[in-house]
Amino acid sequence: MLPVYQNFQDMYSFFESRGMVYPMHLHSHLELYYAIRGGAEMTVGTQSRRMSDGDLGVAFPHRLHGYQRVESSPGSEGILAICPADVHPDYAALLLTQHPETPFLPAPLMHPETHRAFLALLDAAKTGESNDVCRAYVHLILARTLPLLSCRANRAGCAIDETQRVIEYV
Repeated sequence: MLPVYQNFQDMYSFFESRGMVYPMHLHSHLELYYAIRGGAEMTVGTQSRRMSDGDLGVAFPHRLHGYQRVESSPGSEGILAICPADVHPDYAALLLTQHPETPFLPAPLMHPETHRAFLALLDAAKTGESNDVCRAYVHLILARTLPLLSCRANRAGCAIDETQRVIEYV
């Protein structure tokens, strides 16, 4: 199956996911998947990981990623946050010009505030809070998680590294 390019506008999307399955795709947004109950397998670029409770998967903008259900698992639950790359000006340049060497953070490395922030973000989205409130939670999540990721520059410093590779492939 060929990857799909999703053309989001300046959209924020925060929701709970059960039994996460989604084909390989990419877009110009940051995508965070926080596993409440493991069971989904997330792939970012060429790396895949079966998500366990409390793990975080991070797909920087223009990075190919997708989700599969693990057959031996009873199911998965997670929180998905999709945000424009400029969700916070402190992080926009990093998100657009670099990517994590390993896009997964295991639960033991996560700060306890991260778990609370994801739950609060989901609650804020469900109750119709403004994007400003949701962005504040995303900022807290990024402030606690980005320092834990070892990032490297996209090829030739180009923000569209993965997009270009998909176009070349197709």
